[in-house]
Amino acid sequence: MHNLLCQIWSGDAVEQNPMKIRTVMIIDDDASIRKVVSLTLRVVEGWEISCAASCDEALAMLKCVTPDLILLDMMMPGVDGVE
Repeated sequence: MHNLLCQIWSGDAVEQNPMKIRTVMIIDDDASIRKVVSLTLRVVEGWEISCAASCDEALAMLKCVTPDLILLDMMMPGVDGVE
């Protein structure tokens, strides 16, 4: 499971990114939102994407992934994005 959490998909257009964002972590309990956002950012922008369905998953992933940007659902069950 730990290896699965650390999986990152890579795109080809990273060098075209003017903001130099290369890695994004998406934290959302809704699988469809994670899928759409990750596909869009990976295919269109060429960014490396990691996804987590919960705060616990995200914290575990942050041990092996250092994202440039975190997109965080502010209203997840059990814990909100502020905590």
